[in-house]
Amino acid sequence: MKLSFCTTCMNRVEYLKETLPQNIKLISKYNYELTLVNYDSKDDLHDYIINNYKEYIDNNTINYIKIENKNFFNRFHAKNIAHRYSTGDILINLDADNFINEKLISTIID
Repeated sequence: MKLSFCTTCMNRVEYLKETLPQNIKLISKYNYELTLVNYDSKDDLHDYIINNYKEYIDNNTINYIKIENKNFFNRFHAKNIAHRYSTGDILINLDADNFINEKLISTIID
């Protein structure tokens, strides 16, 4: 069973800089995926992801989608986009400031 962790982000790269290294490590361990929607962030989210996680994008651990021309964050639209591009059997919404851990994965699988 494949899990897809779906994260949407607009102007919250500082949170991702804290959570993403640990989350990607765990997601990679189990061969799950993270779908990250950059909802027209005006901070350095795009550069941060491309410069630090390109290998994970290339090996499909991260599905990275960049949306442009948005003046405000629409969480429903952003989450729908994340779900559309995810390939897992189970989709889990994950805020930019959320850490995942073994217990969470075990709870979801159960």
